[in-house]
Amino acid sequence: MRSTLYVLASVAMVLASMTAQTQAPRSTPAGINELVTQLSATDAESRAAAACALRQKSRRAASAVPALVRLLGDATPVPAVCPQFDADMPLSNVAFRTSPGYEAAKALGAIGDPAVPALMQAVGNIDPALRRNAIRGLAAVRDVRSVGALVSAARDSDAFVRAEVALALRGRDGAEVAEALTRLARDADMAVRARAVQSLGTLRSDVAVRPVITALSDDQSAVRVQAAVALGRLRHADGVKPLIAALSDRAVEVRERAAIALGGFGDPSAVAPLAALLKDSDPDVRDRAAISLGRIGDRRASAALVEALRDSDATVRERAATALGQLGDPVAAEPLIATLRDADPEVREEATRALGRLQRAR
Repeated sequence: MRSTLYVLASVAMVLASMTAQTQAPRSTPAGINELVTQLSATDAESRAAAACALRQKSRRAASAVPALVRLLGDATPVPAVCPQFDADMPLSNVAFRTSPGYEAAKALGAIGDPAVPALMQAVGNIDPALRRNAIRGLAAVRDVRSVGALVSAARDSDAFVRAEVALALRGRDGAEVAEALTRLARDADMAVRARAVQSLGTLRSDVAVRPVITALSDDQSAVRVQAAVALGRLRHADGVKPLIAALSDRAVEVRERAAIALGGFGDPSAVAPLAALLKDSDPDVRDRAAISLGRIGDRRASAALVEALRDSDATVRERAATALGQLGDPVAAEPLIATLRDADPEVREEATRALGRLQRAR
């Protein structure tokens, strides 16, 4: 126990001294050798903390790449060791668990280009945990040299590895990337399919549209949700009809996402289906439908939105008032005036703003 505390204290001292040592020569960054040594500590928490400290050194820790790569396969679960540096992890999330290998991947990603060759080689390692973390590191660096290795790893026997590949290929260009993600979107594993569809939505290519539309009929709602989101991002005209069909999906979140996506197209054919969705049994779905109708701005939705001013859910009433203000239809004036007596102050406030917009639209 004392040795563990000593190592953790040493890591803390190195982190605390980083600011004071910013003038250290680039050839010998302060604390690197000590931290590399601590990557081999007997307890996992100290190893993870050392990797976290090296991450803060970024490119100055290039000499630590071999030791960090060796640590990639260490999947020992430990409590969060550096939540203050993880933008994707709330500081209040005390239950968050990490591992030395995961922290090593973060560190290698922060080191950047100097780590790419070693990470590419690690993608072919026999240990699937090491391969997963190597791919995480490459995803953070986003070096064009890594595309070939990632595309090859899309055929990995381990589903967790393939899922990491699907995320790592997000936003990358090239026919081989689109082909790999299309194949992963048909993977036997649900998580792989969901991540692949999510990444297809980030491609700047029409090739991504067809596999995403296909995924909107997947038997797993998590995949269909990602497909609706992806079609909203791609905004290809071929996506409108499948999204309209998805407004009737049995899963609430799919209906929500499809409604949101349709708002970005501005297609008049979506007005009637979205207006009908204001009668959905779920208030979140009704809320999203009102938002999208406001974005489309077609006055054919006015009657349905006026009726939604009497919805049982205050948020839906508020969204309906906002949408009516966006439509600028004079027929909404009297219903909005009546809404000024709504029991909810935020609904009343939004009705006031909507009336102001109607006045200005005259």
